[in-house]
Order: sequence, then structure tokens, then C-alpha cells
Amino acid sequence: MTADRGVLRLALKYCGGCNPDYDRVAVAASIRARLDGRVEFVTAGDGSGVDIVLLLAGCETACADLDQFAGCEIMTVTSRKKSEVVIERVLKRTL
Repeated sequence: MTADRGVLRLALKYCGGCNPDYDRVAVAASIRARLDGRVEFVTAGDGSGVDIVLLLAGCETACADLDQFAGCEIMTVTSRKKSEVVIERVLKRTL
């Protein structure tokens, strides 16, 4: 958690979806449901005020441009299985 706000602010960022290997929208819904009440979901914008940018990349290439989020922690999801790992990492940060 952040010391100044007390709650993690998490933004979801999708890749362009040129070659998705899984249903990113379904995974995003699962992430939102699992983290509901534990983090604050915010709009990515330019990254200001965001603690974690969660990139939902459709494949292992994860080629989305993240330059606007310099200075933000970025966690990348490239599969449904990887989403579980990321959810656990975020949950540990909220304890």
C-alpha cells in the first residue's frame, strides 16, 4: 500500500489486441472481482497517481507502448495463468 493514501491505485491497460491468446476482457473482469475492495481501480491516463499499471497483453510478446507510465510499477499479464500470479502479488501488497 502507499503510505500517503493507504490504498493501492491500480490501472488496467490493454495492448492493441493484434494476436490475443486468451480473453483479456474476461480476465480483467476476474481481476476486478478478486481485488474488489482491496485496491482502487483508476483510469490509466498518464500514470500520475497510479501505483500499479496492470498490462493485459494478449500474448507473450507484450509489445504495448508503456512510455507514458515511466515511474509506475508495471505488472504484465500474458495469460489467464499469469493473471493468478499477478493477483496474488497485488493481494500481498494490500495486507
